[in-house]
Amino acid sequence: LRVRFHWRELLRYSLTLSAIAIIYQLFWRAPSLLLGHLASVSEVGLYSAAATMASPPGFLSLIFAQPFMPMMVDLYEQRNYKELGSLYETVTRWTQMVVIPSFGFLALFRKQILALFGPDFTSAGDILIAVGLAWMIYYAKGPVAAVLDMTGRQFIDLANLAGVLVLSLCLGLWLIPRYGARGAGFAISISVLAWSLAEMIEGWMLFRFPPLNWNFLQSILL
Repeated sequence: LRVRFHWRELLRYSLTLSAIAIIYQLFWRAPSLLLGHLASVSEVGLYSAAATMASPPGFLSLIFAQPFMPMMVDLYEQRNYKELGSLYETVTRWTQMVVIPSFGFLALFRKQILALFGPDFTSAGDILIAVGLAWMIYYAKGPVAAVLDMTGRQFIDLANLAGVLVLSLCLGLWLIPRYGARGAGFAISISVLAWSLAEMIEGWMLFRFPPLNWNFLQSILL
């Protein structure tokens, strides 16, 4: 009976993480699909170029977050919330040291970066800034989603992402017919910011992770 219980828990956990991965891919691809139906092929290209270049800083943040996840889970199981919060703040600070300068680089050299796709893509600079800023805030706030997944609260992460997908689709249907690629960029940016806000609230309520700290605000101001 105990073995069956563990298998059921493992299966439930695996299926939830699989659903999270699938919904994330839908969230990532939905703007391009909506643009293809509601706008033109050129608008799809503008958005895809900007969104692609806005995402790399987020992947860089995983370099700092992933090695510390087992330690965070161990501290959580020991109910050592003080050390857990301290470690979380350290990981978050290191992440900010990567994603904030990366966004600054993207914003400063946006035309040169987008010109890599061709001269016609430089007009997508405002999309790059909007989407890049939203992702910078999401990753700079700390790895709340990873902590949720590794402490048995993956269903909260799933609900967050499902809600963000619905929000982005609704915003896309409203903004894309009016503004094209810029509408898609704004829809994704607003959705990511809402996702960030939800995770900051959950991080505080469940783990007492500070939603914002002085280092974060100071890094943005500088």
